[in-house]
Amino acid sequence: MSKPNWKPLEKTLPPRKCHDFMFMGDYDYLIVDVHGRKLGQKHTYDYKHHFTRQYLHIEDDGTLYCNAGSVDGKIALKPCTKNEALDIAYEDVELFGGKR
Repeated sequence: MSKPNWKPLEKTLPPRKCHDFMFMGDYDYLIVDVHGRKLGQKHTYDYKHHFTRQYLHIEDDGTLYCNAGSVDGKIALKPCTKNEALDIAYEDVELFGGKR
C-alpha cells in the first residue's frame, strides 16, 4: 500500500470531517462519461468512510469521481460533483450512529 496522502481529502472536506475516513490507497482507474464512453485513465486517492464503507475517489487537484460499475472487467469511475460524491459516501450514516 502506498503512503497515506491526506491532502486531496483535506481539500474536499473540513478537518473535522476528514476523521470520518480512512486512507485506502492510490490507484489508476478507467474513467467514463455519463454514457459509459471511455475517457482514459486517472490516478485517484481512495478514502473509505468508517461507518458506511463507501468511498471517495479524489484526484490530486480535488476532482471527484463516483463508481460507474465495470467496463471491460475493470472498475470504472465517472466524474461527479462534490455533492454527489458526499451523498454516496454518507449514505445511511445515521443508521450507524454517525452524522453527515
